Amino acid sequence: MSESLPVPVAVAQELSFRFSKDMAVIVCWDREHNRLDTTTFGQSALDKLHAAELGEVFAKAAGATSAGIVYEDFRLDAAHLKEENDRLRQRIADLEAAP
Repeated sequence: MSESLPVPVAVAQELSFRFSKDMAVIVCWDREHNRLDTTTFGQSALDKLHAAELGEVFAKAAGATSAGIVYEDFRLDAAHLKEENDRLRQRIADLEAAP
């Protein structure tokens, strides 16, 4: 049996840049190793979050039963950035509405 090679994030990043896409989600099946791989990339922190979520949805839809190996996980950073952004937007709206 040969070694199972994951698809690097750099490949998803290259697809994203080459075809001017905000996100790239790659789903691959390896019959020899009975393994499903998902590789995701997003341009912004929020895109990274959504791409990772889509990767999980696709994996579940394809019948994957475990989370597998995570090489880079930007979801926590993206979630914090979104939370901070939402707070700042609310603060701006409050300031604009003040007499």
